[in-house]
Amino acid sequence: WGKMDFSEQWHMDKALEVIQENIGYTGAKVGCRLGFIPSSGLVISCLGELLARIINPHTALFYSNPGAVKLEEEMVRWLVEFVGMPTSSQGALVSGASIASIMAVRTAVQAKHIKARDYHRQVVYITQHTHRCIIKALKICGMVECE
Repeated sequence: WGKMDFSEQWHMDKALEVIQENIGYTGAKVGCRLGFIPSSGLVISCLGELLARIINPHTALFYSNPGAVKLEEEMVRWLVEFVGMPTSSQGALVSGASIASIMAVRTAVQAKHIKARDYHRQVVYITQHTHRCIIKALKICGMVECE
């Protein structure tokens, strides 16, 4: 698998070959989603959507789909490098803004060692333009009084 070179432009044949060689067994196809965001009309977006629906890999456990886990890890590593974060940074690819917001709130709580008994003393600054998934994440994480 190794380090992938994202500086070169890949033709679709090469991309499909890499996926076929490295993804392996993709597990069951699961159709349920927490939200629906359609892809754009761009050809590359449509192809990405097609591949996602065909493969639909589950990446929670390495043994169930090692190729997809490695692909996710490599993508996160590339994104970390691309945005200039420290190489020790970690991440995960998730289905959308709602799950990402929940993960962000929980990560912040854990990073600052905030206990549930202290939630009422925490403050989260939001504006009228704040996406509702942030508020939903605060509620799910039990921090509704913080908004």
